[in-house]
Order: sequence, then C-alpha cells, then structure tokens
Amino acid sequence: MDGKDIKSGGFVIKGMRPEWTIRAVDDLNGDKKADIVWQNTDGDVVIWLMDGIKIVGGGLLSHGMPNIWQILVVADYNGDGKNDILWKNTANGDVYAWFMDGVAISDKGYVVMGMPPDWQAK
Repeated sequence: MDGKDIKSGGFVIKGMRPEWTIRAVDDLNGDKKADIVWQNTDGDVVIWLMDGIKIVGGGLLSHGMPNIWQILVVADYNGDGKNDILWKNTANGDVYAWFMDGVAISDKGYVVMGMPPDWQAK
C-alpha cells in the first residue's frame, strides 16, 4: 500500500483451515512491517513474522488458550520499539499483557483484574 493506493498484492497462504482466525495484524518484532497473530478454535496462538506477503518467521505463542481471551489492544507498552499484546478475558474482565520480542513473549502478567465491561483500552 501507498496511502490508499495498492502497489502490489498476492496470496500469503491459500486454503488456510477454517478453525484459524486472524486476531491481530501489527508489528511485533520492531521491523516496521505488519505481522499476523492467529488463534484457532483449540486456543493455540501463533505468530507469523512478515515481510510484505512473505512469511519470514513464526512460532507458537500459546497452546490451548481459552477463546474467552480476546486481543484488546496491540501497542508498545514497555518502550522497546516492539508492539505488545493486551488480552481481555470476556467472562470476568481480567486484562493480561504479553510483552513481545518477535516470536517470543519476553514478559507477561496481569495488568488489571475485573475491568468493568464498559471500560475501553486505548
């Protein structure tokens, strides 16, 4: 993309299994290129590090994460130049952070427990 203009395009993958859903598209390794976070119906969470439409790396971030955990916000919360992932438990409002370093979670922990449903993260 160049503003609103499409410069090029192509398939990243053909025939992705239907149990996988894209949960986030953002730069998670600090290379200024959008990466893809996937979650399947079994709760496995996978990241693909991207260079345009080319997959240049990736890995499993979590196995069996309950689907009540949804990505709330992706942003750089620790100032390392790499975006991190805030998850929200849709059942009880708990918010949990993954501090990302490419395909690795460098640190993690609860940010708040029981966030009211009418509050929004920005």
